[in-house]
Amino acid sequence: MGNKQINLVSITANKLCVFFGSLIAFCSFFNASAEEHFVLSNGARIYLYELNNNEIRKVSNLLSLTEWSAIRPSYDVMRDTIIFEGRKHGDTFTWIFEIKTWRDKNLLKVNRLFQGRMPSLSPDGKNIAYLNPDRDLVISALQNTQSPIVVVENLKLFVPVVWLDESSITFNDKDNNLVIFNLLSRTKRRLNARNLTPIALSPSKQQLLLISYDGFKLVLMELRTNITKILRSSKFLSTVASAVWLNDESGFLYSRQTWGNMLTLSEAKSLFIHKIGKEEKEILEKFSLFGGTSVKIKE
Repeated sequence: MGNKQINLVSITANKLCVFFGSLIAFCSFFNASAEEHFVLSNGARIYLYELNNNEIRKVSNLLSLTEWSAIRPSYDVMRDTIIFEGRKHGDTFTWIFEIKTWRDKNLLKVNRLFQGRMPSLSPDGKNIAYLNPDRDLVISALQNTQSPIVVVENLKLFVPVVWLDESSITFNDKDNNLVIFNLLSRTKRRLNARNLTPIALSPSKQQLLLISYDGFKLVLMELRTNITKILRSSKFLSTVASAVWLNDESGFLYSRQTWGNMLTLSEAKSLFIHKIGKEEKEILEKFSLFGGTSVKIKE
């Protein structure tokens, strides 16, 4: 009887060790993967931020605050550069620039690429979609001097453009239909969605985040089925048409008004982390997200 009790205690202890060992390993993995880095724009400047356990911290500004105005950053993984829309103080026109050696401010180099707005970099970093000065939506290759491909001429508004893969983009046409353009076949097709503007593609390229035309609804579309569901809806609190997915696709960063701002008649927005199917959290006050991108920080 005594031996059986000893064996039972030993087996229980071993199981507990295995359980707590697995729990510790899981927690260690979660904490290791929780830290992410983003380059975000507040509508005037671009900064490097660190997100860890739903808390955000500004690491540095990427450009001189006294010389530059910059929005809509994209990250070119292949060349480790940052693409953005902006202007140097004193410039008359808005240009699309590329930041090289952005990790070392002492070696910072900024190249002017194209005159235009609303840049969107393809996932492979080979092409960039943007609106030229005539508001034509065009696609240009970054590595050669070929003439841009005109997708749509003279769009009414400065609409966001989202790449779905290396050869397809989605955007709103002049009638506010959601359209997909294929770069290889040069063809367009409409999705069954109107008055919805695309703002961010998930890392797996399976889900598309959209915002309603009036700015009061956040919508998620499953691209395989084109089925949409409303993530958030409000009659009063407006949302900025920009978002950045978390790497694990559990949610995304975006900006919207708060009741506190509404009660004080303020137009200021706050940055939120929205976890799909869960509650969202305000992580940065007075921050309107005008484009952002996840970046890899080298060890």
